[in-house]
Amino acid sequence: MFKDFHDKYKCIFIHVPKVAGSSIERVIYQTDKWLVGHVKASDYTKFDKDKFDSYFSFGFVRNPYDRVVSAYHYLKNDSPDPCDIKWGRLHINNLTFEEFILSLQDEEFKEEILSKNHFSFQYKYLCDKNMNILVNFIGKFEKLDNDFKKILNILRRKDSLVHINKSKHLNYRDYYNSQTYKIIREIYRDDFEIFDYDLEDKKYFNIPQNIYLNNLESKILIKNINLDSLRLKKSFQIQNLNQTIETKNKTIQDNLIQIQNLNQTIETKNKTIQNKDDLLNFQA
Repeated sequence: MFKDFHDKYKCIFIHVPKVAGSSIERVIYQTDKWLVGHVKASDYTKFDKDKFDSYFSFGFVRNPYDRVVSAYHYLKNDSPDPCDIKWGRLHINNLTFEEFILSLQDEEFKEEILSKNHFSFQYKYLCDKNMNILVNFIGKFEKLDNDFKKILNILRRKDSLVHINKSKHLNYRDYYNSQTYKIIREIYRDDFEIFDYDLEDKKYFNIPQNIYLNNLESKILIKNINLDSLRLKKSFQIQNLNQTIETKNKTIQDNLIQIQNLNQTIETKNKTIQNKDDLLNFQA
């Protein structure tokens, strides 16, 4: 489990797959050889916890969205390992990235994929069964150079990091949409939370420009339609109000005419009464 180079350099690097581990190993242990592979921190502690605790231990983690893209392309196109090539042909070679992620909704396929160390949970390499972090330091792939300098300072080393096996794919944000990001978020939720990666979706996928413009045009069109509808509704309301006012005015006018006619009738009756009174007075 423990090797001579652990004793020589007084440190234990936990190599999480697809997190620049090969580059880090070469510098820390001064070798081009493949060393211990992807041994988990919990395996070291089970073997000899006191020795593990006596050495400086560290590992690196990577944004799960980015790591899945990297692992997918590595196993599909870039790995020189015959076993990886065979695995890739069997599981992902005939799938686009989107098809691959959507296939993870099938439980059997998901379990098969997660059993491959390139896709396995990062916390399993760095934590115990209760998800307590076992190593002294965890750096982030997104701050690789700066965090690696911190490690070199702790170890009192003056080496520099040389990147190997650099990813050749596009920015990982270009591979996701609103559906596929949710699938990865739920599968790797523990990695997001333990290693303090933001679960906010909008940071992790890009909307293609043409789709964005189409969406914008649609929103503007809908807004204009709504405005036209509102104007039409207001116009109908004003028209109805004017008709109501016109009807009421007509009613008032009719009432005024009726009052005028009534007044004339009263006036005529009053004159008739006055004439009768005058006639009676004359006869008397």
